[in-house]
Amino acid sequence: VLDDPIEGIYKNGLTYLTPCLESHRPVDVVTIALGTNDLKARFGMPPGDIAAGAGILVETVAKALAAFGQSAKVLLIAPPPILEVGCLADMFAGGATKSQSFATHYKAVASRLGAGFLDAGSVIASSRVDGIHFDLPEHQKLGQAVADRVRALEVLRRPRLLALRHQRLGLGVGALLGFRERAQAHQVEHLLQRLGGAGNLPPVRFPDQ
Repeated sequence: VLDDPIEGIYKNGLTYLTPCLESHRPVDVVTIALGTNDLKARFGMPPGDIAAGAGILVETVAKALAAFGQSAKVLLIAPPPILEVGCLADMFAGGATKSQSFATHYKAVASRLGAGFLDAGSVIASSRVDGIHFDLPEHQKLGQAVADRVRALEVLRRPRLLALRHQRLGLGVGALLGFRERAQAHQVEHLLQRLGGAGNLPPVRFPDQ
């Protein structure tokens, strides 16, 4: 949630989040795994404040989507502890100790805001090359852990074929939202071919509209 005075004010997750949500809505789930860069020595932030900043992002998701009468589940991910090694050691001086308590603070924030929670540090470790990024095997393990946690959020209870949205855009295939629905995209394409294109689809209404 901070502008970086050295590397650029555009490196601010809060500034980017609302336009991103508006351009991608509707969404079923949002995962937030930010906070590592707030460990930079130039910010001097304690881990509790960094977690609180991540909480502001969780609240922003709710506010941004509520403006359109929509909502999404949020999974808050505590970044794994960092290492003060390599070319970034000076930049993140003091951050390793702070990051050790990320999981505790992030879990408290997730609980307070009713978000899902994942401690990335329980699944992966930061790279020993630069101390903050992840090696390929760690990406794979984290991806699987996130997928499992998203399933636990039960965001895929109801398939949603948002044909009307793509009718307005003049596209040839209905919009598929959610992981399961996207996996069935070929079935929808086949249906649209039989109907002669998205323009022939009848109006679609859902129970929450």
